[in-house]
Amino acid sequence: MKKITLLMLLAASIGLLQAQTSPDYIFGSDNGAGWNWTTGTQGTASLGNSYKWQFAATATDNHYFKFGETASNADGSGFWVNSSGPDMNYTGGGAKWTAYYRSNMGDGGAIYTAITSGNYYVVKARKQAGNDIDFAVFDNGAAAPVTISSVTRTISSNDLTVTATASAAAGTNEKIWLRYSKDNWTTSTTTEMTFTSGTSYAATLNCTSGDFVSYYVLTTINQTSAPAETDVDFYTVNYNNNSGKNYTVQIGPFSGNYYIPQGTNAKGFDLLSTAVNNINTTGVGGDVMLYITDNITEPANIGLGVNTNGHSITIRPDQDADRTITFTQTSDNKSPSGHFVIGYVGSGLTSSWSDDNTIATNNVTIDGYAVGGSTRRLKFTTSNASITSSKLTVVVGACQNTTIKNCIYESKTTGTSALCIGTVSRKGVNIEVYPNGVLIENNIITSVASGSGQGLNTTSSGTLTTAKTTGLVVKNNIITAQGRCGWFYYCNGGDFIGNELRLTQLGNAGTVNYGLWFGTGVAGTFNLYSNKIILITTKEASASGTFGTRGISLASGCTFNIYNNTFAGMDRLSSAGATVNQCYIFVQGTCYIYNNSFYMPSLTIGTTPGYYNSLQVYDGSNAYVKNNIFIADDDQKAVIISSTTKESDYNIFYLRAGNTNARILGSYATLADYQAANPTKDVHSKSVDVNFVDAANGDLRLTGTSDGDANLGVPRLAEVTTDMFGTPRHFITYAGAHEATPFPTKTFTVTVPNGTQHVYIAGSFIGKDWVINDPFELTPTGNPNEFSGTFPCEDNVEYKYLCEKGDWDYQEAVYQGSGDPIQHGNRTYNANDVVDIWYRVKSVTLNVSFEPTVGVPNQLFILSSINN
Repeated sequence: MKKITLLMLLAASIGLLQAQTSPDYIFGSDNGAGWNWTTGTQGTASLGNSYKWQFAATATDNHYFKFGETASNADGSGFWVNSSGPDMNYTGGGAKWTAYYRSNMGDGGAIYTAITSGNYYVVKARKQAGNDIDFAVFDNGAAAPVTISSVTRTISSNDLTVTATASAAAGTNEKIWLRYSKDNWTTSTTTEMTFTSGTSYAATLNCTSGDFVSYYVLTTINQTSAPAETDVDFYTVNYNNNSGKNYTVQIGPFSGNYYIPQGTNAKGFDLLSTAVNNINTTGVGGDVMLYITDNITEPANIGLGVNTNGHSITIRPDQDADRTITFTQTSDNKSPSGHFVIGYVGSGLTSSWSDDNTIATNNVTIDGYAVGGSTRRLKFTTSNASITSSKLTVVVGACQNTTIKNCIYESKTTGTSALCIGTVSRKGVNIEVYPNGVLIENNIITSVASGSGQGLNTTSSGTLTTAKTTGLVVKNNIITAQGRCGWFYYCNGGDFIGNELRLTQLGNAGTVNYGLWFGTGVAGTFNLYSNKIILITTKEASASGTFGTRGISLASGCTFNIYNNTFAGMDRLSSAGATVNQCYIFVQGTCYIYNNSFYMPSLTIGTTPGYYNSLQVYDGSNAYVKNNIFIADDDQKAVIISSTTKESDYNIFYLRAGNTNARILGSYATLADYQAANPTKDVHSKSVDVNFVDAANGDLRLTGTSDGDANLGVPRLAEVTTDMFGTPRHFITYAGAHEATPFPTKTFTVTVPNGTQHVYIAGSFIGKDWVINDPFELTPTGNPNEFSGTFPCEDNVEYKYLCEKGDWDYQEAVYQGSGDPIQHGNRTYNANDVVDIWYRVKSVTLNVSFEPTVGVPNQLFILSSINN
């Protein structure tokens, strides 16, 4: 067994020795090369797994060398020599010859070639398909081989002209070549570039619109014509192939699929910036899909500014795998501020604003889902804290229908105004333009490295009169920031739906930080619903009541519909003795605040002075506050509402036990005190404790005894027909954002006196406890004088019927046989009721019939107590 194992190991060793890798090393004479016969000198990796050695000769002599697999000259290390015979005189003048593989350096002769002192020589080697190698020696004479410092291009009609700038004018033995492919290197062509001037060389390719060309520039020595395509890599001395990615260009307008990086795909680019610069140059002729195939590092900022001609541009992962685009440019643009700017032409974005740079780039979508995927895979980020550009992505000017969805945005910037996504309305010299139709959906947006870090914003460039971002929809995002989760200037209305906001102010002294801030230049109507404020904390330590945090700060002159939102996580983390202003909603303008749930926890630092509000109502604002839940746990200066509202009713106010310092409407310790002093406000509001699923972590769904608690029943508002999760609300719904288990109901059927037009019912109903101004109304059944209705109530319900609302005199009555009727007492539930007579009616239709023998008189009178 041991013998067999030894033989197997020996066989394996021989196999490894025979499976040569490549001729990485060279041994030989010095003569300026720096080589020796003791330790091999490693070559420079070149194209096609070839290796290159270059030197200037310091002697006129025969120059000897052998190739090796390693730096060792020990037997068994593997070498390439002249067969097994004598030394071989290479006289090929740049032609390809063969050297042979042997285990030991002494198993074959050396290779030598005549060299001249002062001349530059290049040796190339490349392994063949078998064990042997190709090699060649190139003599460039007294000139050092040139390198290619830059490659540029121009397109005229469909002609592509490529220009290469060399380190010097090419020597007489050198040529500069353009190698290109129109089918991603399935086939290729090498054509000589022509000297133009100085150190520039150019070649022009005749192309067809729609061609996608990949190319690079190379040099050769001692080659009079283009090498065969299979040997171009071997004969290449120096080259510029865009750091291994090749140069690529679309001839004619873009249409179809492109891959970044290109890889083996038919069309593609090395960087997103390369693709965008091409699109800006050649335009769009059809829908364009830019697939991100791997992580990308972008050294320069990107400006996408092109007329899409009614087509779309979409950026998304090529498959359901993580892809990260990292921006590394550390300096900010002169303007606009942003790493990826949609609606602005610029390579690196180093120029300032001008009208010419702003282009309405419509129908652009950035989608972090792969086709068929449901996981956020595309991430935009910055490389380090020294980045000063404020926005990762920004939409500028008259762009329409821009969508950014299903992505991850993370700013690592510690500088001022670190921002993830923004839009800019712009006033130029002759124009005033704004983005229209911007959807920001289902992204994770994080900007916490900077104290002024922002998630989203809309803003402006210049002093605008009418230009404002319109059609803004911010939906289902998770936004975490230190400064502002969202900051909105120059915005004409918008919808904010289903977002989670976490505001974590970590020590910005002398500032106000915001979950959502609506400021200068906003107009129109904003709808904010089904959002969750999970966290809103401050370390503010400045002694001013104007500093701190606001969950939502509203602007005057606008209308805000705020419903089905939850507010939790307010906290104070600094023990400094400063007066800090904290509130969930700072109310200005006209605000409809319906069916929201507010939870004010105990502050971590609870002994410092401060203003701690659910609603801070700015004097003069029109605030309509209905069907909300306000729960306060804190015993400091917790204030549920700071000032008088326009209308307020059917709210739940609860200051939990021990909160002796908490207040309603600024100064009232109990709901009863507040109602007594404000007889027209919150007539039907209640003081009831509420159980939430996990208030500490922002989950304000109803649970426990609150699920089904009749005290939480309120009339459904016409403006709020579902809860924050889309569950339909019943006509008696729950206060707050969550519609829990439906309340129990009973069906009431009643037969009433002839001529009755309306039947109402009032009693101990859930949500309408003996409400007479707006009682439940029954509807006719189709049977004579019969009305019916189903209403929320419990088994012990008491009630009365009415024929008109707003006055108890219109209730049902009991006729005692003599004297006036008396009002009916309270009923208890019966499935079928009868009302014999109304205590009072506004109008009665009387029908009189006459026997045929009597006939109908010409005049008929009635004597009764009607109208005395």
